[in-house]
Amino acid sequence: MRKVKIVRGSQDILHDRLRMKDYDKEFNLITETKYVSVVSDGEREYTFKNEFIIK
Repeated sequence: MRKVKIVRGSQDILHDRLRMKDYDKEFNLITETKYVSVVSDGEREYTFKNEFIIK
């Protein structure tokens, strides 16, 4: 799977915010669509707008 990072301070579409230490982690890119991407840290899945994904 492809590894991505998340822009610091961004929220997912359910308005869940990552813990500050998680912004430095790499996430697995599960699904990518035109507007949103689903990423996972192995424990939880998050859905972010593509503008918050660093590839």
